[in-house]
Amino acid sequence: MPEKPIPTNEGDLELYLENLFEKMPEYQVPLSISVADMNRLNNAATNFDYLRNIANQVNDAKESFSEFKKTMIYGPEDASLTMPLFPEITLPGATEPGILPWLRGFVKRIKANPNYTTQIGENLGFIVDNPDPFNPGEIIPELKIKVMSDDQIEIKFSKQGLDALRVDWRPAGTEDWLSAGVFTSSPAIYQHNSPGKNPQAIELRGRLLQKNNPVSQYSPVYQVVTIP
Repeated sequence: MPEKPIPTNEGDLELYLENLFEKMPEYQVPLSISVADMNRLNNAATNFDYLRNIANQVNDAKESFSEFKKTMIYGPEDASLTMPLFPEITLPGATEPGILPWLRGFVKRIKANPNYTTQIGENLGFIVDNPDPFNPGEIIPELKIKVMSDDQIEIKFSKQGLDALRVDWRPAGTEDWLSAGVFTSSPAIYQHNSPGKNPQAIELRGRLLQKNNPVSQYSPVYQVVTIP
């Protein structure tokens, strides 16, 4: 069966790391994975996720600063100003640079272990499950949803070689779906608008697009409660 290369796209790489992090404890003993390597994998997965999330906050702060600077210089004189705040960067794991080169070496050592099997490779995402011709109509996207403050919802996904993900939402218990947006990179941030600024139970689903046309199946439906 053909092997699947380690992703270079940040969104797909994050999902790849998370899958390893979740499943590697099962194989630590048979594959002779050291405690040091398990700790390194933990640091790589948690730090990568943190860096991807903090990057969005930094970009938001940069935009706020640009508006603040523009108003300070050009006015109007009666403008209401809010001082921009840049996030403090504190990695959740040990500071170990070179996540991708370390990961390449780690995967190479796993594959060289005499107890490594095709079944393990499939479970860890090292081997292509279905080498048949690519059929986007058979894809069922999987979303990882994280509810955040200020009515924001983080959505992690893999484009699986396609162009974008369309996300729909609806109040829980209703039938009609509404558009949450089209996203070309993961993680996506959906800015909700909860009625009356009260927590709201909503459902989300996604469908992959190719040239703005929906081509995959719908993802499972995910129910969350917003945090206004």
